[in-house]
Amino acid sequence: MPLTTSWPDWPAARFAATERRRSCRVRLSELLIPAVSARIRYTDSLLRGGSDAAFDYLDLEDDQGNNWDIPRYERGEDRIKGTLLLTSYYRQNAQVKVQVTAESAKWKRSRDDAVPRWHLSSGTETRYDETGRRLSADEAGYDPRFAEDGYVVLRPGDKAPDPFRVVSNFLPTDIVPADLGILYQPSAVLRKLYASDPTRTDVAVALQGRYAFPFSNIVLLLIGLPFVLGTECKSTFAGLVACIVICAAFYGIHALCTELGKEQTLSPALAAWLPIAIFAPLGVFLFDGVKT
Repeated sequence: MPLTTSWPDWPAARFAATERRRSCRVRLSELLIPAVSARIRYTDSLLRGGSDAAFDYLDLEDDQGNNWDIPRYERGEDRIKGTLLLTSYYRQNAQVKVQVTAESAKWKRSRDDAVPRWHLSSGTETRYDETGRRLSADEAGYDPRFAEDGYVVLRPGDKAPDPFRVVSNFLPTDIVPADLGILYQPSAVLRKLYASDPTRTDVAVALQGRYAFPFSNIVLLLIGLPFVLGTECKSTFAGLVACIVICAAFYGIHALCTELGKEQTLSPALAAWLPIAIFAPLGVFLFDGVKT
């Protein structure tokens, strides 16, 4: 029995090898990389100059003018620990309106609508009038101590039960830069994350990139094979250099489109598929010119 594949069987063998590599890449992105995402997150935090575990002593302000005095934020758990001081102000005179203290705060989805919000526990709420006078619980009709289910910071658009309720669009990504480790999670996790937080354009671009990934491989294969199989090339080295330059251009445009997608200059779908749309005709043209 011959040890080499005969010419009529070569396309099928090549296709089978390509499918095995594609399947391997899918398993790599969906199984292996998520399993080591903690180490990826650790490396990413080191490159950013931060601690992998936590960030301490942060004093931040959200878009609604609320002040967040955060003693410790654990980025891996999206949790604030220590005595959090959350202060809301009257817009007309900048007087303190509400001060909320809590021993911990967790960014998680609410039971009713599965929308993520800050859930505070083990704390108190203090209210003031527009002159800065502290309002007693009986006078303002509120319980200064948190109930068993804690205190939920509302998001813009939520119906507030009373005018003193703190409303904020403050996100974990406003505390520290977005954790790139989440982008290495399986596609199912990314879909859930994007469904709960549609503002994560980086997640939307990553999801579209997962869908476009197999087609990117096909385009690069169409571009690279002509330089390997072509018989008209006078120099193998020159063909290899040309192939590297074209592939580098593909990845350069891919990286540029990805950044534009994150900045919302391009839609996530366009950011993922535009490099393929640009280079696919070139790949088909080069592959069609191969003489066998």
